[in-house]
Amino acid sequence: MNILLCYGKHPFTTGEFIEKSLRKYFNVFSCGTVLNGAKHDLTITDPYIDIYSLIKSLDFKPDLVFFIESGVEFFPINIDKIKVPTIYYSIDAHFNYNWQKNYFYLFDYAFITFRQFIDRVSEFIDYTPIYLPHGYDSSIYFYKNEKKDINISFVGDLSRKNRLKLINKLKKYDIKIYTNIWGEEVRKIYSRSKLVLNDNTFGVLNPRNFEASSCRSVVLANPAVDLENFFKDNESIIIYNSIEELDKKVDFLLKNSELLDKIAKKAQEVAFLNTWDKRIESVRDKFFSFKEKREKSFAKLSYALMFLKRGIYSKSYEFLQVLLKENPNNFIVLISLAKLYLNIGDYKNAEIYLEKAKSLNSEHFNVLFLDALLTLNKDINKGIDKLLKINDKYKDYDVKYILSLFFLNSQKNLSIKLLKEAIEIDPYRFEARDKLDEILTT
Repeated sequence: MNILLCYGKHPFTTGEFIEKSLRKYFNVFSCGTVLNGAKHDLTITDPYIDIYSLIKSLDFKPDLVFFIESGVEFFPINIDKIKVPTIYYSIDAHFNYNWQKNYFYLFDYAFITFRQFIDRVSEFIDYTPIYLPHGYDSSIYFYKNEKKDINISFVGDLSRKNRLKLINKLKKYDIKIYTNIWGEEVRKIYSRSKLVLNDNTFGVLNPRNFEASSCRSVVLANPAVDLENFFKDNESIIIYNSIEELDKKVDFLLKNSELLDKIAKKAQEVAFLNTWDKRIESVRDKFFSFKEKREKSFAKLSYALMFLKRGIYSKSYEFLQVLLKENPNNFIVLISLAKLYLNIGDYKNAEIYLEKAKSLNSEHFNVLFLDALLTLNKDINKGIDKLLKINDKYKDYDVKYILSLFFLNSQKNLSIKLLKEAIEIDPYRFEARDKLDEILTT
């Protein structure tokens, strides 16, 4: 089977790991944008290339076209026009669900790494994504009998405030922190570490659980959906539910080297069963079953909304203008143009398109919300009054979050209440969580 693999490529990231495994089972031709010396069979410089026209020009004739989410921007247009079945693999839905729910529509099939997002995505499309959790690349992560001379390590992003709390608590154990390292550097750190701190952000099963375990290190992990379907607490992983519990478990483990070694060896055994090779092998037959092409009548709108939510306003504008010519009274297009202009600070045009949308549905939530935001720009108190009225009628994350910021200094308890309500509405967004954490710790 011929698979055209499309993604923005960065060395030692998920897309590259998947590509290596795919090539063991299929005839693969890769294309896309690149970063930091990465290479494709065909490197593309335009992240918004017409993929349909590109495919027609290739000597390689794919049976499937497979897109992988990546942090390197690559959003080709005309995916909906591709004649063979298309697949999308969502890697970080916990960060990107808001725009991905529009992007999924453009594809015929999809995989998703996090089980808890399957139902959420399925609400917006007429098919169900297939659960394919993270794995690890066994050619990158493995143990070479390195001396375990690091008590605890953390490798990763430090922008999450909760991670800083965890790290500060563990400083007394001489925790080592590493950021912006990749590949062999990470493998060596994991292989030298007795314990590896992990933070499964929003309770998603991240790849660090497998990568560090493969290097015969014991992972300290907070709870995550499906984590205990792979690992057993206190046997192949250590699960903590609070900073205090984490502290006690670290203290105990570092004083019990035999137990630590026993758990590390068991963790490595679990990791061996969860390589990317095994992940792709487990869905190999699925690829051969992907035959159906789905109707995508709203592809242009899906592109417009996806680009708008991604903040790629020029591309969103292009699609919205095409749709507006097709139907000048398309409410979604009008309100989207109002949002676009508001986001770029063009309040005059935002008001023009909002008035057009208002003439079609004056009580729609988005009309009321955008009207309140535009009012805030002119008169803060009047804008807040409008937001309060909306809050009485609708349960919306953004409304509650904006109001919480306004009341932060004057009514702290109300601000906290609004932030908690926002988190309840959408537990997978950072802003309210971070702000609440900031308030409660200062």
